Amino acid sequence: MVNPESFRKKVRGIVSHEGKIEFLGNNFDGIVSLLTTSKEARIYQWLEELFP
Repeated sequence: MVNPESFRKKVRGIVSHEGKIEFLGNNFDGIVSLLTTSKEARIYQWLEELFP
């Protein structure tokens, strides 16, 4: 199970330029808590490829 707050911080660190990040409203924490650690890692990898 993934911690929503640490996930949010890591995503903000990867996507740290001018763009504003919106986090799925009230459902964000519930959605992130359902992620496996392997899916979490794939999302981080994907974001790093999008925002080098």
